[in-house]
Amino acid sequence: MKTFVTAISAALILMSLAACQGSPGTAGQQGPSGPAGPGGPAGEQGPPGAPGPAGPAGGQGPPGAAGPAGAAGEAASLNEDDLQQLLQQLESEFQASLIDARAEDSERLDNAIHGIIDATRNPASKERLSRLDSEIHRVFRAVEAASGDPETAQTLELMQGIVVLSSVMNAIAEARISADSQAAGQQPAPGQSQASAPPKWMPEEYTKHFVREAIRRYEAAGLDSTVAYYNTPESVDGQWYVFIVDGSGTMVAHANPAQVGKPVNDILGPNGYPSGAAVAATADEDGAWFDYTFLNLATGTVQTKHSWMVAHDGIVFGSGWYEEGPRKTNAPAYTRAFVEQAINLYNAVGLDDTIAHYNSKDSIDGQWYVFVVEAESGLTVGHYNPALRGRDPSLRVDSTGYFYGGDLLAATESGSWIEYVITNPETGENQQKHTFAVLHDGYIFASGWYEQ
Repeated sequence: MKTFVTAISAALILMSLAACQGSPGTAGQQGPSGPAGPGGPAGEQGPPGAPGPAGPAGGQGPPGAAGPAGAAGEAASLNEDDLQQLLQQLESEFQASLIDARAEDSERLDNAIHGIIDATRNPASKERLSRLDSEIHRVFRAVEAASGDPETAQTLELMQGIVVLSSVMNAIAEARISADSQAAGQQPAPGQSQASAPPKWMPEEYTKHFVREAIRRYEAAGLDSTVAYYNTPESVDGQWYVFIVDGSGTMVAHANPAQVGKPVNDILGPNGYPSGAAVAATADEDGAWFDYTFLNLATGTVQTKHSWMVAHDGIVFGSGWYEEGPRKTNAPAYTRAFVEQAINLYNAVGLDDTIAHYNSKDSIDGQWYVFVVEAESGLTVGHYNPALRGRDPSLRVDSTGYFYGGDLLAATESGSWIEYVITNPETGENQQKHTFAVLHDGYIFASGWYEQ
């Protein structure tokens, strides 16, 4: 600051001196340069200059963090035919592998079975095992032929081997037990066969076997001993028991003591169905099946029973197995079964006894009852309501005025459904009825259910 004031004062003195002088003279020679004065203060920083040229590239730095995922690109499309061909090829390869595996398993089973049979020393046993093998093969071949499906056929072939092996092993075990008994001086019980029993999961064959055993016992020990045995609890095998009807038509053996000693005509099923008479009438020397509804003593419930009866020496030997039939909650199926049971009864005991049963109110099962119509005349010949028997067919008009008689007489052997509005005997009200009618042997057997 002091220097700045000094400079200003010097400048003012010079100006005063100049004002006192005269006109200027000629310029003298320039004197020598004086020494440089001290530097002034730094001026303000100017604007930034233009960027210099780029320097050389630096070394590679460390990898940076991964950036966000980019958008998905378009998938390459396959021609539809190519895709189908690829799928077929994969399926074919899989099926071929599966078939090969099943074939190998079946072959191994066959080899094992034949090895067992070939190693059997007893000629009679070998023959029996061979027959068993052949019979099971025959049954499965028939099922395979009916299926028409290669995969099903392969599965059945494998199952066949398992069944044969199981049956063969059972037969061998039974033969060994028999041989051990004989070696110990024991004899089979009277009528007891050394034949192998079919498995219970083949109920038809097991039932036939059960009846054959009863006949063998009868031939070996006589009627009294056989009857005594089949009236004991020891003779019952689950749902299987033997019933015997003698030459006079009396039930002499049965698992239910209440049935023993009764005439077969007095042995009734649910709703008074003449089960005993039908069973006895169906039996013949070759054996026959009869399906009906009866009490299953093993479960205490009423079920569909399939009985096999053989008439031998004037005596009927029978047994059967049970299964759940259609329930009333499935009204169409229950109706079909109800009509089928009526036809079964007709086939067993004839028209008169069938009509006698269905003319009785005891035959009514809730909303279900059977009526029988002569197809040629159109007349009703069997009905629980006497007023409808023999009535003019032209009067088959429902409560809405619809004539349903033509529909009824058009029933076929495979069965036809007919609908009309009529009184429900269970409720006494007019309701829509769905009737199933079947033409059989010149008669129409029908029953139906009502819309609630």
